[in-house]
Amino acid sequence: MREQLSELMKKVSAENGARFKPEVQLSEKVIKNALASYGSVCSRSDIVGIWDTTLMGSGKGGYILAIDGLYGSDFDKLRSSKVKKVPFKGLCGVRQSGVKDAFITAAY
Repeated sequence: MREQLSELMKKVSAENGARFKPEVQLSEKVIKNALASYGSVCSRSDIVGIWDTTLMGSGKGGYILAIDGLYGSDFDKLRSSKVKKVPFKGLCGVRQSGVKDAFITAAY
């Protein structure tokens, strides 16, 4: 699963500009900040990459691509719970809109 997600991350970044950075290219500070801010239930060893959306590159906002799901600093705004994760388990399909960078629809 890690290899498949790594390849997907590289492809998406190549097509749309570098957004997700592989875990090996990130500083330990960025990883720790991301885990503390929105990935507290994510295991450090499960991280494939991080898309840091902060202005100064602190890692306190953005997305963690992990082998079990996608964690996001703003996901709690979309749901009634404080869970900041979209799990891969149970995912039966993903569809990207025709407009570049628009949205991705996931079906469970």
